[in-house]
Amino acid sequence: MAFRISCRRDHGHCVRGGTNSLDRPRRLVAWSRLLAGFLFFVVAVQVLASAGDRPPPTDRPTQVSLGLFLLDVLAIDDSKQTVTIDFGISATWLDSRLANKAGQVIPVEDAWAPNLQLMANKDIRRSRPEVLHVFEGGRVEYLQRFIGEMWHTSDLRNFPFDDQEISIRLITPLHSREDINLVEDAKRTGQSAEWSLVGWDYTSGTWVSDPYYFAPANQKIAGAAYQFKVHRQRGFYIWKVLVPLSLVVLMAWAVFWIDTTNSSSQISVGYTAILTLVAYRFVIGNMVPSVSYLTRLDRFILGVSVLVFFVLAEAIWTGRLVAGGKLFNAVRIDRYGRWIFMLAFVLITLFSFVF
Repeated sequence: MAFRISCRRDHGHCVRGGTNSLDRPRRLVAWSRLLAGFLFFVVAVQVLASAGDRPPPTDRPTQVSLGLFLLDVLAIDDSKQTVTIDFGISATWLDSRLANKAGQVIPVEDAWAPNLQLMANKDIRRSRPEVLHVFEGGRVEYLQRFIGEMWHTSDLRNFPFDDQEISIRLITPLHSREDINLVEDAKRTGQSAEWSLVGWDYTSGTWVSDPYYFAPANQKIAGAAYQFKVHRQRGFYIWKVLVPLSLVVLMAWAVFWIDTTNSSSQISVGYTAILTLVAYRFVIGNMVPSVSYLTRLDRFILGVSVLVFFVLAEAIWTGRLVAGGKLFNAVRIDRYGRWIFMLAFVLITLFSFVF
């Protein structure tokens, strides 16, 4: 370590001072780091500014051609109100600022993009990298594939003979309709011919312009949707729910055909039918969410449950009549009850599934 002696005039005296010879390189390193940080900050601000600005001309909406192709619908869960889907999107627009980058693939954060977001997203993941493909003339293309669950509010009033309309809705949360004009890319919009979905029939969907009204800002955000309808297949519910339930109701009808003097058997059959209906109600309750209204199946189960309860009450009543020596009246009630019961069952069925 070397020192140098410097003298300066201080009231006629020579003052000795020492400085480290390594101080100068250290200062140079510190200044170079500070300059590099400043340049990086300037470049980052310019990149972010260019990435946030819409492509020129900005005096009219930027036209973005949006294609949405539904690859697969894997499941519809009525109880959770979710749909598991697999779909891809393509968005294309012109950005003259990127004309000199034709043939390149750049990160999406390094340039302007419409920032398309899925509404009702529960657990949707993106399976492709977030990049932009730049072509001649500044044409920019964004491709992405989405797989996972999204929320869907079902109208189950007609369950289990219902149709549902499902909408895959995309919005641009950073831009209003005055900034972006989403138009359909017909060549890239559609759906696969076969899905993995079980228990539903489906029809072809359509692309619709669907702006989203953002109340806090009092403005409409640019958006679009792909809507398609699905029809619940009835076979499962007819053969595994309605037919067994009807057999339970007919079992209760047997009360009117049992010897009126055998009131204990009548009461036992009626009691067994009620317990069976209650068990069925718990099983079917797991098929649908806890909605505040009655579905068609709910109306049917509620109606036949009340009917079977009256059968049990009738068996107890006729038993008391027999015990009181009024056998003729008890037999007469049973005979009328056979036809009243069947008429009530038919009316409940019609009210539940037809009207």
